[in-house]
Amino acid sequence: MRRTAEFDAFGPWIDEVHAPEEVPRLFRDRPPDLQRADLVLKVPRRISRRDANPDMDLYDHLVIADADGLEIRSREGSTYRRQRVAYQDVAVVHSSVDLLDGRFHVLDTTSGGARPTGFRYNSVSHELVERLVHVLRTNVRRRLGAPEAVASPRRGIQLGLRDLGADDVALVTEQRDLSEHERDLVPVAAHGRRTVARRGGALHGLLDTVRPATLQGAVVCAGPSEVHLLHRREWVSTGRRPVTSVAHSLWVLPHVSRVTEHPSGRYEDVDLLTVASGRATVEVPLPRESDSMAALQEALTSSASR
Repeated sequence: MRRTAEFDAFGPWIDEVHAPEEVPRLFRDRPPDLQRADLVLKVPRRISRRDANPDMDLYDHLVIADADGLEIRSREGSTYRRQRVAYQDVAVVHSSVDLLDGRFHVLDTTSGGARPTGFRYNSVSHELVERLVHVLRTNVRRRLGAPEAVASPRRGIQLGLRDLGADDVALVTEQRDLSEHERDLVPVAAHGRRTVARRGGALHGLLDTVRPATLQGAVVCAGPSEVHLLHRREWVSTGRRPVTSVAHSLWVLPHVSRVTEHPSGRYEDVDLLTVASGRATVEVPLPRESDSMAALQEALTSSASR
């Protein structure tokens, strides 16, 4: 079998691109400026090595964080689709992992969420995706004239297992890691998972017994120019299977334009917080009249009302 450097290096992990010859051949018609870019990543196809061969296009995405914005090139057959978001238009950044399944996407103020700019990846490379998020946050802050990250004088809650329960230790760990590396962010509220009743008649009551619905826990963290929510990938899960995902959503505060609260149409004692940032809209289900609802709404509306 013919050997190539690209095939020899292929695996489930994301690789950083440092030299022109490391750019996957599918994407070489528009060479990225590696000297000006803050970070360039290539994301492999989600196939095992035994199913790969040197004649295939082995990478699904080329991710370029350059001087002006984020560009993601995504393989579509023998060609690729190109998406680009300017740093000043970034409204929401979302990443999550569930065992080996990693997902990343960005919503911008101009195009909304019809087709988010993002990619899926093997979570063995989650640290590189966290680095990409850091590069994005730094450039967005500079473009919008937001203050540099400094230790926050704001007093946060002392988050512990008693707040979320042993089932959500992953969220507590995620928050502590975030606070250790981002000194301007503090936890301001949290809630643990809870069983919620479906709205409807007798059939829904039976479902509540056989396949209970659980509103998952979350942690709200606030900073001078961002609001972060640590949560699970599925806001509400059904059944009794273990929940293994951890998700991280952040809103760029200068772009938040409207925040509204209304009752969930599916579950009792659950309200939906709808956050609009230009054309980008995100709905977050939270316990009605909870500290998390009040804290998230206050952090977001303080920006929307400026």
